[in-house]
Amino acid sequence: MDLPGQVIETAEAAGLVPTHRLAALLYGLRDGELVNRASFFQMLEAWRGQEKGRPVYAAAHEDLLILSKRGAQG
Repeated sequence: MDLPGQVIETAEAAGLVPTHRLAALLYGLRDGELVNRASFFQMLEAWRGQEKGRPVYAAAHEDLLILSKRGAQG
């Protein structure tokens, strides 16, 4: 599911224009390796889904969408 894409479509329908789409990684650095920094509850839900045979994983990034009014100067 592309939730940010759906938000952009809805925003455009409301007269907004996307100006930036940024991704923030939810990772930390431990002993030179990237490690997932998902919350306990994200990890718990991923584990529960995997137990039921569903391919569920914890989020690795969050999207930041910057929108402006159509015709507005930034």
